[in-house]
Amino acid sequence: MGSACPRFMSANMMIALFEPEIPQNTGTIIRTCACFEIPLHLIEPLGFSLSDKYLKRSAMDYNELAHVKRHSDWNEFVQSTTSQRLVLVDVKGESSYLDFEPQPHDLFIFGKESCGVPAAIFNAIPNRISIPMRTGRSLNLAMSVAMIISRFQM
Repeated sequence: MGSACPRFMSANMMIALFEPEIPQNTGTIIRTCACFEIPLHLIEPLGFSLSDKYLKRSAMDYNELAHVKRHSDWNEFVQSTTSQRLVLVDVKGESSYLDFEPQPHDLFIFGKESCGVPAAIFNAIPNRISIPMRTGRSLNLAMSVAMIISRFQM
C-alpha cells in the first residue's frame, strides 16, 4: 500500500474496540480507520501503552490522520455515544453481517481478542452480528474490522 489513502468520507459509521489487547491489531485498525476517515473509539483499559513500539510500527504515521477517541471505561463510552446505534460484532452474534441492514451512524463494537465482551455487555446490545466461519474458529481482529468496513462503508 502506498502512502496515500483513498479519500472517503465514512463518518456514517464508527468503530469501537473494547479493551483491545494486541498493539499490532490496534495499530492496523488505526491505520485502516484513518484511510477511510472512520472515527475509532478505544475503550480502556488497553492491554498495552499507546506509546508501544508495535502499535507505532503497525499504525505507522497514520496516527496523525486518525480520529481516535479514548474512553476510560465502558460506562463512559456508552454515555458519550447516545446518538449512535450500537452493533456488536461477535462470534456469538445471532445474524450474519451479510444479512444486516446498516443505519447511518452505526457504531460497530469489537471485543477483546481473547474473549470478546463480558456477558453483561453482550446482553445489553440488542444488535449482534457475526462473520460466519467454521465453528470454534475466529479471525484476526484487524481483519474482522476491515471486513465490516468494506461491507458497510456508506
